[in-house]
Amino acid sequence: MCKSLILQLIRQFSKPLSPLPVDREQVTKRFRGVPSLPYGSIPCPVILFDLYGTLLQSVSGDIGRFQLVESTPTGPTGKIPEVANPVVGIEPLVPFLPLLPREGTLQTLRMWFRQEVEKRHKDLRNTYKVPEIRVEEVWGSILRLPEEDAFEFALRFELTVNPVYPMPGAREYLAMLKKNGVLLGLVSNAQAFTPYYVEALFGASLEDLGFFTELTIFSYKIREAKPSPRLFHMAAETLASMGYLPGNALYCGNDLKNDVWAPQQAGFQAALFCGDKRSLRLYEDDSRLAQVKPDYLIESFERGEPCM
Repeated sequence: MCKSLILQLIRQFSKPLSPLPVDREQVTKRFRGVPSLPYGSIPCPVILFDLYGTLLQSVSGDIGRFQLVESTPTGPTGKIPEVANPVVGIEPLVPFLPLLPREGTLQTLRMWFRQEVEKRHKDLRNTYKVPEIRVEEVWGSILRLPEEDAFEFALRFELTVNPVYPMPGAREYLAMLKKNGVLLGLVSNAQAFTPYYVEALFGASLEDLGFFTELTIFSYKIREAKPSPRLFHMAAETLASMGYLPGNALYCGNDLKNDVWAPQQAGFQAALFCGDKRSLRLYEDDSRLAQVKPDYLIESFERGEPCM
């Protein structure tokens, strides 16, 4: 599948989203004493980011999370349910609808996907602590599609069930950091189409945005996902080769377990991004994380927004 078509599809089916307000009182009470990081404040020479739910808004809050409602009839291919947040609808999947079961639904596809992923995870757990799959391989197996078609279906399915859009101010925030000489990196759960999302929606490649290639660590490439420490150990090894300790780096993400606890275990500082209720993961019911606190809170990437 050529790059231009991938970018075209993402731009065609990605619509503006608005972050949902976060209960600031809840956050400040939970993390009493944790300082906010004002716009323009740069506490470390290295800043690493999560993508989904942090730099990218996500309808489901993360990649691979599907939120569906009851199915409704939609023409000759049978029943297709709407997405919980119907930003796009099923238009991205139209070219593949003739290949799907006549009575199939998105819920059916979701079930097939989950079953195949669970089977693959079971096999991979012998090798990887937190195994990661490649979604195009999963769909290729389920629908018996050749490699290129499987990639296109995976992209179109993600565009259908999990629309994303840049977090307000994220593009400008990255430009500010780059201008100030900050070494930028990404450590994120992601899929092969993720870099294309960034280029299509931010208008620049990862490299042009300032991300250092050796510090761009995606789960699909190493078959392991956060909160596995492996991703952060890889980042730490790269930084060591450049003369930095993990404590010289700040990791920024929206998930208390994946983006605060996990990087802190590897010696990184961590900032919890609290800019969107849709993606903020606090694990209120997990006693194992009750004492976990970020080093900083970030409420917004936009200049002039109030601090928490």
